Amino acid sequence: MGKLTFGMKLKQLREAKGLSQDKLGEVSGVKARAIRTYEQEQRVPSAEYLFMLSEALGVDCSAFKGCEFGNDSGAAKETKKPKKGK
Repeated sequence: MGKLTFGMKLKQLREAKGLSQDKLGEVSGVKARAIRTYEQEQRVPSAEYLFMLSEALGVDCSAFKGCEFGNDSGAAKETKKPKKGK
């Protein structure tokens, strides 16, 4: 197995607290839909959302240190490509 990804670590911490994605969303202020995309490696959270999730899970942001993010783990980038002009 490769390195632990951010999504895997987030899910691991959430389940260890006995929280559903919806409940973590309520507690953290981050939408459950966003949490799903993080756990599925489709996006990575902003620093603000990482802090909010960490607080809700009762861990320091450093709990995610060493996790792979974004394309390092084959996930889609969070940034969007600019639209071309007409």
